Amino acid sequence: MFMDVDHFKNLNDSLGHHTGDIFLHQLATQLTEIIRIEDTVSRMGGDEFTILLTQISSEADAASIASKILMLFKTPFNLGGHNIHLGASIGIALYPNDGDNPDTLIRNADTAMYHAKEQGRNNYQFFTTEMERRVRERVILEADLRKGLERDEFKLYYQPIYSLKTETIMGFEALIRWQHPDSGFMSPTKFIPIAEERGLIIPIGEWVLRRACQQLDQWSRQTDKPLYMSINISAHQFTKKEFIHTINDILNKSTFAPEQLIFEITETAMMDNLGYTIQTLKQLRAMGIQIAMDDFGTGYSSFTYLKQLPIDILKLDHIFMRDVMHDPDSAEIAASIIDLAKKLRLNVIAEGIETTEQLGFLKSHQCARGQGYLFSKPLPQDEAEALLM
Repeated sequence: MFMDVDHFKNLNDSLGHHTGDIFLHQLATQLTEIIRIEDTVSRMGGDEFTILLTQISSEADAASIASKILMLFKTPFNLGGHNIHLGASIGIALYPNDGDNPDTLIRNADTAMYHAKEQGRNNYQFFTTEMERRVRERVILEADLRKGLERDEFKLYYQPIYSLKTETIMGFEALIRWQHPDSGFMSPTKFIPIAEERGLIIPIGEWVLRRACQQLDQWSRQTDKPLYMSINISAHQFTKKEFIHTINDILNKSTFAPEQLIFEITETAMMDNLGYTIQTLKQLRAMGIQIAMDDFGTGYSSFTYLKQLPIDILKLDHIFMRDVMHDPDSAEIAASIIDLAKKLRLNVIAEGIETTEQLGFLKSHQCARGQGYLFSKPLPQDEAEALLM
């Protein structure tokens, strides 16, 4: 078995490495207490453990022990007066079908563990040959991503954001696209998760920031309209200490007002480390940058958090627009979010507007801004510029 503690980094970041060490000691002690005498627990490093199970006669035996390990995490760990809830992801590889030597078994159990994380974390998964194929594909895609950065294969497309009252363009959302040399245009949903996992989202995210700001600079000089540029910021970018320095460097080289920038950050990313999030958001807003909470209504959606976070805009997720005309519950939720935002003095940008009926619904509830295929799909730079002019 290969086991990794879910969100252990958040524990270290919030309560300190000493508290993290206490947790690892408690966990190791409990692990050695629940396994059988013939089994072995080893800490590989950080929050990763391997568990060697001998005399296993079936998958059910391994599954039973994995379930017992996961049960450890049902009870909170008491760490310096704090009750901490964590989970674990476990991958299982069986001799001899999944490997006939230790290195292969550990590697395949590690692969299965990552699959457990993809399945929502806090579960166990057995290794399969399909996982192995997917890993090979991911390795190839990671190498292609690195080459793509070097060869400037990425492009930015721009989806207009409209004033719903006047139906005129207020700004654009910058969206990355990849012109893969063999596969053609590749969906971000396929390559962004790999970029995040392998740390490539940092250079890719900085490329998006700089390119989008260059474009905003150019368009701001070409038109007298107060144009906005909305840019998605990943959790990995947001938590890097260098992020603020990068933004300062970009603003120093730009002629547009900082207020013309909107940073979109998902509510899930904001909640990962609330103290750090609030501090960083305050720094960005002090520069003049607007903050939008992306995908609102699909994650935590806590009114308490919404009150604490220094944000300017809520983005109403497209899932509500999809069902708003035929599902009363979706319509009520969308209307309530718009009303809540107004009471908190926040703007709302509705995503996924595709029909005139949806537009009418949003106008009737005084939603100020929106985007979607009813107005325009994401456009390459030249087509977006023609539409703007």
